[in-house]
Amino acid sequence: MTLAGYRHRIVVQDRSGSMNEILEGAQAGLDEFLYAEANAPGKVTVSLWDFSTETRCVHSFEDPDVARGYRIAPRGGTNLYDAVWQAVTAEGAKLAGMAEWERPEDVTVLVASDGEHNTWDRHDGPEVRAVLEHQQEAYSWRVLYMGCGKEAFEEGAKIGTRGGLSVNTVRSNAGQRNAWKMSSGYLSRVPVASAAAAGSLDLTPGERSLGESGEEEEPATEGEN
Repeated sequence: MTLAGYRHRIVVQDRSGSMNEILEGAQAGLDEFLYAEANAPGKVTVSLWDFSTETRCVHSFEDPDVARGYRIAPRGGTNLYDAVWQAVTAEGAKLAGMAEWERPEDVTVLVASDGEHNTWDRHDGPEVRAVLEHQQEAYSWRVLYMGCGKEAFEEGAKIGTRGGLSVNTVRSNAGQRNAWKMSSGYLSRVPVASAAAAGSLDLTPGERSLGESGEEEEPATEGEN
C-alpha cells in the first residue's frame, strides 16, 4: 500500500529564450501554483525540472514552499522531449527505490511550455510517449500538458498526454497565469487520481475555459465574496 493522501507533483518548466515574452505571467503563475500546493491539506512534495537546450533538476521531492524560490531564467532552445524523458525516468527510478509504504498515492506530471520549436538531442517523441504511457498505465500517473498554440494537443499527444489533460494556453502573461490557476483548481478538485470516479480525471469545461483564456480576471468589488 502507498502512503494515503501523499501527493507528488513533477513540474517540467520551459525556460527557453522565447519565454522572455511571457516571463512575468509564467513566473507569477508557477509561484501561485506552488503556494496553493504548499497550503493544501496532507503531504505534498514537488520535484521541479526546467529546460532550455539543457535539462536541470532544480528541486527533488522538496516542500512546495522551498520550491517557490525558483526563478525562470530564459535562455537557449526548447529541448522539451529530452527534458520530459529525463524527468520521468529519474523520478520513476527514485520512486522505485522507495519502500512501497513511503511512496505517494498520487503522482502528477505538469509540463509547461511556450510551445515554440520543441526539439530533442537524445530522446524523440515516441520514446517519451513510451515511458509516460508506461507510468500512466502501470502506476496511474497523470500528465497535464500546457502548451501555447494550436499545436498544443498534437504536442501533448506526442508525449503521451491523454487528450482530456492537454491545454492550448494563451501566449500572454495573463494566459500563463490562467493556465497555472487552472492546474491548481484541477488538483484541488481531484487531488488523488485513484479516488476519482470514472471519467472525472479530465478537465471540466470550466477548468479548460480558464486554462485557455487570455483575459485578466476581474478584481472583486467591495461587498463581493
